[in-house]
Amino acid sequence: MGGSAVDLDTKDFPRVVGEYNFLVVWRLCLPSWLFEWLQYAPIFPHARFRVQSSDKLFDLGEALCKQAAQATPDTTATETNVHTLFTDPTAKYPTQSSWSSPELGAEMAGQVLAATETTSSALAFIYYELAKNQQLQKMLYRELIAHEGYEDLDTLKLLDACIKEGLRFRPPVALTGSRCIPKGGLEVLGYYLPAGTVVTTQSLSMSRQRPDLFPDFDAYNPLRWMDEDDEFSAERRKLVVPFGVGARRCPGGNMATYQMRLILVATIRAFKITLAPETTPQAMEPFEANGYRSRHDRCDLIFTPHTV
Repeated sequence: MGGSAVDLDTKDFPRVVGEYNFLVVWRLCLPSWLFEWLQYAPIFPHARFRVQSSDKLFDLGEALCKQAAQATPDTTATETNVHTLFTDPTAKYPTQSSWSSPELGAEMAGQVLAATETTSSALAFIYYELAKNQQLQKMLYRELIAHEGYEDLDTLKLLDACIKEGLRFRPPVALTGSRCIPKGGLEVLGYYLPAGTVVTTQSLSMSRQRPDLFPDFDAYNPLRWMDEDDEFSAERRKLVVPFGVGARRCPGGNMATYQMRLILVATIRAFKITLAPETTPQAMEPFEANGYRSRHDRCDLIFTPHTV
């Protein structure tokens, strides 16, 4: 955003982000008048907080924009911050001619929201599975220490497989975006959908509907991605779309994958990871709220430094 000094309640912000994910699901299936009522309903404080989470994120976005607009321009900076990207008419890829303050605030809030809980939730489940499977963790450790530095991490096949399988098995975002059926309707798999019908694709379900390609679909098994000569490997990849597909694919997908690579490489090289006593299958039971997260929003692990 150009450097953030916005005063945030660090205890409140994760809850705001988490509740907003539930709110997204509510908006898909509940009438609009209910949100207006819950906004002020004193008898349902939890629901009221959830409905207000979007306003809290919007306020954060506006505060970030105001901060960036008032900041002294850094003439020595080699990179363009997000605020300048949206407001500078001389930018290499100029956006629309002008943005209103609410539009820009909403855009900034989206930039903050998109990269927080999703990446951390995906990593939490990957760490959990690696901690459960010490043999797999050792295989990954050997691959990582054999590769020097942090360049060309995309060439590490097991690392890539662990991330890909994590995004398939416990996708941090289940719904890949809603679309509205255009005029004339549309026929999908023999079913007629009239114009105006809202449809979406759920990445969570896609691989689970093809047991012929994923016989152990309800298990975390990165090794399924290691055989590139498998005649079904290309078809499997088509069914794993954690960031969506097409023109509306998540623009931060590549960055998120790169972040996960860096974090996993740094930690697995340095530490042996085991489960904390309180991290039981029951505690890590997945809970879906527009994506998978642990039921109690925790994943307690023990990081023990590798002996030299």
